[in-house]
Amino acid sequence: QARRLQAPIPLASSSFRTLQFTVMATTSLCAPQGLTTKQSINSKRGQAVPSARLARVARHARAPRTQTIAMSAATKVEMTVREAKNFADLRSAAAVRVGCFVQYPEDRSEYSKQNHRRLKLEQEVNVLERKMTGIEPGYEKTKVVCYLATADQPEDPAQTAALMEDIDPSCKLPAEDDKPVQLVLGSLDLNIGDRFPSEDLQPLQFFPGDEGRAFISNVCVAPGARRNGVAVQMLDATKEYCKANNIRDLYVHVVPSNKAAAALYENAGFVKEREETADYAYVRDRERRMLLLFQCIEE
Repeated sequence: QARRLQAPIPLASSSFRTLQFTVMATTSLCAPQGLTTKQSINSKRGQAVPSARLARVARHARAPRTQTIAMSAATKVEMTVREAKNFADLRSAAAVRVGCFVQYPEDRSEYSKQNHRRLKLEQEVNVLERKMTGIEPGYEKTKVVCYLATADQPEDPAQTAALMEDIDPSCKLPAEDDKPVQLVLGSLDLNIGDRFPSEDLQPLQFFPGDEGRAFISNVCVAPGARRNGVAVQMLDATKEYCKANNIRDLYVHVVPSNKAAAALYENAGFVKEREETADYAYVRDRERRMLLLFQCIEE
């Protein structure tokens, strides 16, 4: 399900650049001087996205899930799956996504990669924040819940480096109270609404305003944390959310060539509902997609 992006990438949608002023210590981009705190300003549209709107989203978050996973024969960490509750969480989720989804040619310099990753990170966190607050075009009637899989940072720096290979340092959440620094190992979005705005392939039965369906998107796990059940735990968290909120159908899009993702969803109980034809995908110059369904509430 990963989005493969070839560099260099035109940043068309980054024209509405967000300047975020509730920046945590791990943020790689600095805030401009002399501007109001606790809000993000869209410099093109002049539209403020108060952090209070994200706070209202966070107040409805469900209790986190915890599980101990073995990163190696000698190392075990306690992983927690929870909903994003502030801007630092969103930025960490965006950092993991950029590290997983953006790929570069072998001859690309490390300096060029870092600069491009920062641009993509800023773009991704901007879009994610706008989706969650209902400002992003097409998402006005879609509720977006961002999930994070986090774990305490290992004491051994080599283990941390192995977990976070090719991931921006912004994926680290700073220590709070008695909690150590947290690493974000994975992330996904749960999009609740009658249709998924970013895809052509929609469910067979379409009922405008149907609140009984949701769509999973942007599933990613840091390279060093894969094959440890991180994605499974995040999927289980979305299922629990759907059951608790009377959401009947849970969907996910996947390309058949992504064998690992297809196997993950099949083992999680998803079944194929629809599939694009090869001609349909060819005209759009992309891989064909399958739409998989999991029934959270039996009829």
